[in-house]
Order: sequence, then structure tokens, then C-alpha cells
Amino acid sequence: MSENETFANSEAFLTSVAIDNGGSKAFALRFDGSFRPVKSFKTGSLRFNTNSQKVIDERVDGMIEGLGFKKGDEIESLCGIFPPQIADKFKKTLLVGDVSLYGEFKTSLAAGGVFGDGILAICGTGVSIFAQIKGKGYSIGGYGSLISDEGSGYYIARQAFNAAIHDYEGRGPKTALTEIISERYGGSREADFRDAVFCIYKKEKDSLVTEIASLTPLVVKAAEEDAVAAGILEDAGRLIGEQLLSLVKKYSLPDGLPVVISGSVWKNNRILFDAFKRTVDKGAHGFEIVVPEYLPVVGAVMLKMAEKNGGDVPSLSAEDREILEKYYREYTFSV
Repeated sequence: MSENETFANSEAFLTSVAIDNGGSKAFALRFDGSFRPVKSFKTGSLRFNTNSQKVIDERVDGMIEGLGFKKGDEIESLCGIFPPQIADKFKKTLLVGDVSLYGEFKTSLAAGGVFGDGILAICGTGVSIFAQIKGKGYSIGGYGSLISDEGSGYYIARQAFNAAIHDYEGRGPKTALTEIISERYGGSREADFRDAVFCIYKKEKDSLVTEIASLTPLVVKAAEEDAVAAGILEDAGRLIGEQLLSLVKKYSLPDGLPVVISGSVWKNNRILFDAFKRTVDKGAHGFEIVVPEYLPVVGAVMLKMAEKNGGDVPSLSAEDREILEKYYREYTFSV
């Protein structure tokens, strides 16, 4: 009997794990055989380009423990967005059945209820635009923080630092961002701004990029009353929209496709979203911009649901939607 046959015939396999691994953090969700959430766990990013093997090993061990597993426990499925090495690490501690590496595109679209062709606009620490048409993939952006990533969380934070520096040095408009940065990095709003900025270089961190990008939620909050912060977000939304339109033009993509947004920078960020939508709408391609109802990690669960249903076209059953509505309200996504 093969290992997979053993898994399929064992009644012990009533739990699975979905993972959404991003540039700044990784989110894991344990769910049972009826697709009901059991436990969730959040940790730092599991990307090898920004973290050492030691750090990643420690974070995966913490994730396994945080999800309530003990060495030798069995899980039916490990699915979602993560490098293959993460599955190998899980297998050193747990008995793992199926491994499904869905990728960011497929998982994020599913979270928006899209299981076919579409466009994905990701804005987190970095920014990328992806499309899939009749099985063929296209992309634009995603060059990384050192080169580009216009409109990303890192880009937004960098613009916020620049605006605050211009304010502090008297060569730009006054902005609340100056005091916000002083408080975050210097300990109080009265702290010397220059000293506060240089504190960033002294902090222990995995990545200076993620450290800087972590300022973005404070920029979003400041934008409620601060014109400079609002202008930074509006500019970022326009840049993301322009990248999407460039993808459409470059590859002659068809009109009317669903456009799903994904990534932490969109959350509760209406200024960014509205600027993005205005830019895309000006392209007159009739795209439907979809704000996903759930986080990408739930998209991985939804893909598992669709696989269970079979059929040529993946879809959710009425029972699946009832489970999502009843048990996944704390994992929703909104702008």
C-alpha cells in the first residue's frame, strides 16, 4: 500500500493547514475535515531571500506548535503560498499527506470568488500585477524594493520618510508624518526626528525593507487628516493602476476581466483603492474590480473546497459558502 493510500484510508486525517507567506509575515490556518477553522497563527516571513535558514526553521517550528501540533501528528493536507522547502520542514516534524503549492495568483483570486481567468493586483511590502488567460500567465512589476516596486508598502513608507525629512529640514510642507516617525522610532513625538530615523539602523531586524514598510499602516491612519500622507497614498494607487493598464496594453489582454486586489496595503486604505480604481476605469476596458471577501489564506481553503467538488470548472457548493459565512468572519478582507 502506498503512502498516499495510507493517508486516504486513515480516519485520523481530519485536519489540514493553509499558509499565506508574504514579504513581511506568514499566516497559517488549521482547518478540520469539514473545512471549519480550528486555529490560526501568525509569524514573520518565510521567504529565503530575506531570512536565514535558522530564522525560517525557528518560525516554522513556532508555527507548528502554535497551530497545536505535536511531533508525529498527522495532517491531511498542506496548501497555500510557500516555498517547497517549507513543506520539507513540516515533514520533519509531522506526517504530511497532500501538498498543494497553489501560488499567490490562484489563491488570491479564489479569495475573491474567481476560479478562472482574471487579473491580480498585489500590494504588500512589494507590488506586482499578474494575469491568467486561458491557462497562460502574464506579469508586470515585482522588481524588488532596491530597483522599483512603485506603489508598494515599502514605496509608500519611503515617500513618507522623504516628506517628513523635507518638513524637518524646512524644504517641504508641514506634515504629521514627522511627529509620527519621531514617536515610532524615537519613543515620543518630542524626540529629535534625525535621531529617531537613525535608530532604524540600530534595531535588530530580519530585513530593513520590511522594517521600513511596517510604517505604512501609520501613513494610512495619518492620511485621514494629513494632506501630505493622503497625497502619498493617492500617488501609490495611481502607480499601481498604471502598471495594470501597462500589462493589459503590453499583452493585448481582453476587456471585461475581473481584477482582484490582494495584499496588506489595500486593507482599510480607501484613498489608495479609489485612486487605483479611477486610474483603471480611465482605461475604459470594463474591468470589474473585486475586493475579496476573505484573506488569501482562506482562498487556499476555498480551493480545497472546489477540488472536493470536482468538475471541469472549479466552484463552491452552497454548503461550502454556508461554512465560509458561518465560520470565517474573522478572516475577512476590506478596504
